Amino acid sequence: MNYQISWNPQGTLIIFTGDIDINDIETLKDELHGDTRFYERAYSIVDFRLCDGSKIQTKDLVFTIGRTIGASITLKSFKIALVASKAHSRKLCQNFIDENKRAKSPWSFCLFNSIEEAKQWCEVTSDKYM
Repeated sequence: MNYQISWNPQGTLIIFTGDIDINDIETLKDELHGDTRFYERAYSIVDFRLCDGSKIQTKDLVFTIGRTIGASITLKSFKIALVASKAHSRKLCQNFIDENKRAKSPWSFCLFNSIEEAKQWCEVTSDKYM
């Protein structure tokens, strides 16, 4: 497992590390969407700065995007802040955002360079993660 999920009363902070592939992202989705706390939160900040996602191609994201759109049926209001610095990761994140918007997801998505920017956008008031 190349990620860590930290929960706080408002949302989640997810940090990917090391070499990742699409299976790591799908495993994360299983864990998040399978936890009832997810449906009581307002945001997820997903940090890709410490990982190498070069094994992931744009076409690999189709199922992930579909699952995100499916989750938005149950959870109407949610923010996903993606944090990435490497060009390939930023391209994948932007594709994820664009495809969710094209599908008319009610969720808000944004790509950032830093956790601080993402926290500000998500209106994080507590940095206490469990």
